[in-house]
Amino acid sequence: MQNLLVSSIAKRLVCLENLKLRGCEMMIEVLANEEDIEEDEIVFEKLKELTLAKLKSLTCFYHGKYALNFPSLESLNVYGCFKMKTFSGEGLDMPRLQKVNMKVCTNDLSSVIQQLQNDCSEFCDRMRKEFFEEWKLNG
Repeated sequence: MQNLLVSSIAKRLVCLENLKLRGCEMMIEVLANEEDIEEDEIVFEKLKELTLAKLKSLTCFYHGKYALNFPSLESLNVYGCFKMKTFSGEGLDMPRLQKVNMKVCTNDLSSVIQQLQNDCSEFCDRMRKEFFEEWKLNG
């Protein structure tokens, strides 16, 4: 399976609050591009937690031409997705994001979003390491 959803299906998942994908070695992107949708953004209205783990072939969550909006997302966990260079091909909005790989990131949300777009895998790995270093220090 190279992707999990197409945008028209994603729009129907209005009650989805938690999405965890793990170990799908062939997945290249979570959300596949559809040329025939009319809106300029794809909204995951109620999604609060998103986990992408050990997806060896994943290059992005979505590489299409529409912006992604996660108005309720509070926690993003990305690890073991070493080919994931960008989260999405276009705009990305996560106004309630509080944690990336368990590390609190509410101070500069625009910087976090920019780093997710520029080098997602490297940024998320760094956030995970920082969390565990702080955890060890605070015991």
